[in-house]
Amino acid sequence: MKKVLLYSLLFVTSFSCQRQSDAPGNINDHFYLRIDGANLPVQVEGNLASGAMIILLHGGPGGDANSYNEASRTFSDAMEKEFAMVYYDQRGSGSSSGRYRKNEFLTVDQHVIDLKLLIVALKERFGDDNKVFLMGHSWGGTLGTAYLLAPGLEETVDGWIEVDGAHNFDGTPEIKEYFATVGDEMLSNGISTDFWNEALDFIATMNDDNGTDISKLNQYGYEAEGVLGRDGFLTGEDASADFRNMKYFSKHDGKTASSNLFFTSSGFGMFDEVTNVDFTDRLNEIELPTLLLWGKYDMVVPPTLGRQALVNLGTPDEDKKLILFETSGHSPMINQPMAFSEQVIIWVKSQL
Repeated sequence: MKKVLLYSLLFVTSFSCQRQSDAPGNINDHFYLRIDGANLPVQVEGNLASGAMIILLHGGPGGDANSYNEASRTFSDAMEKEFAMVYYDQRGSGSSSGRYRKNEFLTVDQHVIDLKLLIVALKERFGDDNKVFLMGHSWGGTLGTAYLLAPGLEETVDGWIEVDGAHNFDGTPEIKEYFATVGDEMLSNGISTDFWNEALDFIATMNDDNGTDISKLNQYGYEAEGVLGRDGFLTGEDASADFRNMKYFSKHDGKTASSNLFFTSSGFGMFDEVTNVDFTDRLNEIELPTLLLWGKYDMVVPPTLGRQALVNLGTPDEDKKLILFETSGHSPMINQPMAFSEQVIIWVKSQL
């Protein structure tokens, strides 16, 4: 591990792009981390003088960080005005590259190692006095949870922000139950009855142990949010928001991003391991100050899991909270970017 760390830091120092800032305290810095055969692009943008760095753990696995930076400038601009945001593509994601297709280099544990070395590099590059917060969305919530549960790593960060995250990546019973709750509400009001009848019929007969059925349930989750949006239950407050970006097609390298998404999220990559991850019984080991942010109509990782995390986290009650966004789905930073950013900013400032 020591050799990997020294090599990684040497790579960052030797091959990073020139730092740029357009105002005192502001930074726009791009560099690469080379870890165990992977080249991970890292973009640091925003207010470094704040003393707070927020590492965005993107969704997937196989997604990309750039989508969060570009899909809603309302969200990212608000965050970068207050703090330094760290956008990095995980291995097998976005514009990352390298030779890591062997199973031992495309695992949850390897992602934890990568994140650990990223934090070390950030401290080395920008100073130990900066507080570090993790913000994990969807699969990023799984990765963040795995990181905090790894021996000795919780102490390397100062706060945990989970956004519609999956400490139980499968969560099939919770998803089915929430589909029934929302579906029954829609059917009782005569709203999009064809879709909800079809979805509920599938759920009633699906095999919870069949990977194909689980994937189809996930697909229904995204389709349900599309239906809810058309029916006026979800908002999209940012005129610049591009929902397609949240499907992880990096504007910088679309071909690489698409290829990474396919291989990493499929049976060729991490599919089998990730779908069996369930940290529910270990959440009590996490005692870090925690902010849980969820969309009320998240049909992919339902609010049930957010409430479950709130109850099970070992964090003292006064240091953890759950906020539900009433007109949001799986990505509240897209649906309600102003309200979302405001809550994050208030909470992070309270931790400084």
